[in-house]
Amino acid sequence: WSDKLDRDLEDILAIQDEISQAIVENLKVKLLIGERTKLGKHRAKNPEAYNLYMKGRFFFNQRKDSGIRKSIEYYSQAIELDPQFALAYTGLAESYIFLGDWRAMPLDTAYNEARKAAMSAFLLDDTLSEVHVSLAEIKMFCDWDWITAEQEFKRAIAINPACAEAHHLYAHCLELNGRFDEALMEMKRAIELEPIYPSFQSCAVQVLFYAGRYDEAAKQCYSVLEMAPSFYGIFGWLGIAYVKCGMIDRGIEAIKNGLHALPLDPRMTALLAYSYAINGNEIGTKECLEQLLSLSEKKYIDPYFIAWPYAAVGDAFSAFRWLNKAYSVHSEWLPWLRVDPLVDNLHSDLRFNELLQKMRLEK
Repeated sequence: WSDKLDRDLEDILAIQDEISQAIVENLKVKLLIGERTKLGKHRAKNPEAYNLYMKGRFFFNQRKDSGIRKSIEYYSQAIELDPQFALAYTGLAESYIFLGDWRAMPLDTAYNEARKAAMSAFLLDDTLSEVHVSLAEIKMFCDWDWITAEQEFKRAIAINPACAEAHHLYAHCLELNGRFDEALMEMKRAIELEPIYPSFQSCAVQVLFYAGRYDEAAKQCYSVLEMAPSFYGIFGWLGIAYVKCGMIDRGIEAIKNGLHALPLDPRMTALLAYSYAINGNEIGTKECLEQLLSLSEKKYIDPYFIAWPYAAVGDAFSAFRWLNKAYSVHSEWLPWLRVDPLVDNLHSDLRFNELLQKMRLEK
């Protein structure tokens, strides 16, 4: 069967709805009244609002401060044109969470804006998969409520199994709870749905690394670099994967390559300090730590990073001092404490389990 639709370009969103209905009718699929209504429920009413939303997605997926801010501009413009466009609110929520975690704006302000946007989306359309992804993100990143976050991710995937972002973020929720096989399955599904996102490929590296599959993590790093050579943060994962494989010199070289592209990057500087410590280079460890401490006096540095080299040299007192500071400032990275191999030698310390319990991440 075939059909033809002649419409003005301004009616493009309506055309999508008509095509959906035509496919259902021609395939003889029987839908409940509510299901038939949903077919055209989620789209923007204004084509320009949808275009602005897609621009927001583009800049958000760059995973850079400037790109995230640009995405907020586009989402806000989309909402101004179409105040009922729930998807634009979910984009806002996600962007504000990132800015808060990176301390690109005050944490409380960012999280409050994220909550408001997510709730607006929910009130507009609670049958939309992305709405439940936003709610799950609030529960996972803002509230550290892993149980409710998982429920929301499952709800999002049940509504739309093809929602890549739901699979991607659910993988992280499973990963930080030590459920690596499930996490890898979800991450694989996310990549199948959106194979061109280097950020998804990079997240697969993270899951493999925390699962202790260091050689596979290193190989996956090259897949990321092949797709996006300027995705320089991946050099941190590549280097530390080599270090954990016992190829310390090669790992240090990779991290230095990353620092050449991103000078004084706090995470990679901390990974270099850790690697030097493992290699017995006391001078190199001290120099990197001094850089981190000096930077932390001028701008926000995630305290979790500074705990790594202290853990590596066996200074548990200093390591826990920085881990507790990470807890007090709601560190973006602290939720991975339970599965992070860079703090393995702290596990036998009572303070380690106490910190996990405070975060509801008991072993």
